[in-house]
Amino acid sequence: LVFMAADGVLPSNEGRGYIFRRILRRAVRHGKLLGLDKPFLSEAADTVINLMKSHYVELGLQRDRIVCPWPRGRCCAARLGSSRTHSAACGLAGVL
Repeated sequence: LVFMAADGVLPSNEGRGYIFRRILRRAVRHGKLLGLDKPFLSEAADTVINLMKSHYVELGLQRDRIVCPWPRGRCCAARLGSSRTHSAACGLAGVL
C-alpha cells in the first residue's frame, strides 16, 4: 500500500486504484480480525517508510501525502464516518 500510494495511486473502481482499494480493505479487515480496533495503518505505513526510505528516497519525501492523501479536514471528517468511500481512501491516516 505504501509503495502504491507513493506512486500516486488512490482507491477507485478501475485499474490500479481498484487493486489499491482491495488491498486496503483486506488490510483493515484482517486488522479487525486480529483485534486492532484503533487506527493502525498509519503506524504500519510509518514503519515501512522509516525502513525503506534509505533505498527509496521518494517515500521520505512523500510521507505526508502517503499517510494522509487528503486535506486535513477531510481526513478528520472521514474518521468520523461521514463518507465510506473517502474513509477507504484515507485508510493510511489511521484505520479509515
